[in-house]
Amino acid sequence: MLKEIRMPNLGTNVDEMKIVRWLKAAGDEVRRGEMLFEVETDKATMEVESYLAGYLKKIAVKEGDFAAVGGVVAYIGEKDDSAEPAVEAQCKTPAAQAVPGTEGKAPGQIRISPMVKKIAEELKVDYTKISGSGPNGMITKQDVEIAAVKSKAAPQTERLESFNRIAKATARAMSLSKSTIPHVYFETEIEASAMKALRERSGKAVSYNAMIVKAVADCLKQYPYLAAAYSAEGRILKPDMHIGLAVANGGDLFVPVIKSADGKTVAEIENEIGALTDKARNGTLAQEDISGGVFTVTNLGSFGITAFAAVINPPEAAILALGAISPKAVPDGTGVSFMPVLRMTLSADHRVVNGAYAAEFLKELKSMLERMG
Repeated sequence: MLKEIRMPNLGTNVDEMKIVRWLKAAGDEVRRGEMLFEVETDKATMEVESYLAGYLKKIAVKEGDFAAVGGVVAYIGEKDDSAEPAVEAQCKTPAAQAVPGTEGKAPGQIRISPMVKKIAEELKVDYTKISGSGPNGMITKQDVEIAAVKSKAAPQTERLESFNRIAKATARAMSLSKSTIPHVYFETEIEASAMKALRERSGKAVSYNAMIVKAVADCLKQYPYLAAAYSAEGRILKPDMHIGLAVANGGDLFVPVIKSADGKTVAEIENEIGALTDKARNGTLAQEDISGGVFTVTNLGSFGITAFAAVINPPEAAILALGAISPKAVPDGTGVSFMPVLRMTLSADHRVVNGAYAAEFLKELKSMLERMG
């Protein structure tokens, strides 16, 4: 009897994932726990292991196609089993409907999911006249949105640029963050002479980001609530100081994680940041590279931004936003001198930490950075 292999959730924020590559071919023997196929999620490409043992009898979603989370992607059975009972996997959405009486990819049918059908109705789009671009002619949400723009005879200067999978995941996470987390903001200035001196001594081999990640990790050991997660029953305290560092790649945003940063030197953190940044920009981040973060650092200083407040990355309780190091005029008794100043803004979940606790954390972090090196 054939058994189904379904697309796992993998802890992502997406409803569907693209199968990049099958690591087994139809007829191959598969062991439980053996890697079966490779998928592209909202943030990384990763291998998926089989939770069944037997022989791969049928691949239901081919390479390059999408499968819904929970949808069937393959069938496994005994060596002599027939693959004939296998039915088509649920691609694009878990429940695709065949609507009779319309022209489609099968005689008298079109393929559209209930969710996309509802979107079409809300946008007043006649989905029966759409040629679907999804697997097996399925009408996708993007197909409907494009049809909606065309139906309104938009001017030539207007066009719909659909979000890619990473942008969709980021939008969902940020909407969830701002709608469910009561943000509270704290800003302070750091006298950055010590940081600049350390960078010069290293021959600019050590970045400010590495210094800050190290200081944040050490400081969080003293103020663990800022590395906690909210639950209705209380704070979920995390044992390891895994620090995320936001990395932009074009219009996309990734947050690779430096694991156990409190136990590493600034130089070790710098090397890890470099490797993770390269992976992010090459699109080769694995799930392990982006999992487990307890606190995020984001830095827009290289763009000339002097200060900003960032949105918390759920389920974390805080994020630290950093601006550019810039000169600040200060009286020195005989006139005015200039010192390098770094402004940083802490966004915190007010359910997890109160204002005084967050302020103490920033005070200690400021002290650490001003003694850096």
